[in-house]
Amino acid sequence: MKTRTLLMLLSLALISGCQSPPQANQVTRLLAHPQFPAARQAAPVWAKDALNTINDLQKENDLLKIK
Repeated sequence: MKTRTLLMLLSLALISGCQSPPQANQVTRLLAHPQFPAARQAAPVWAKDALNTINDLQKENDLLKIK
């Protein structure tokens, strides 16, 4: 239960912090994937790190598009 709450809060933070259009938000797309709950349960630390990395790269990519 603690892991689920942590991941939900992480998901909300990642989604709210992203400035991309909804169709470009890869974190949201992955969170909605039907196999995500299994990945989260099997490797919660890895899943969190992967989502953070994807979010950081997406933000960097969006900043490059603005310049």
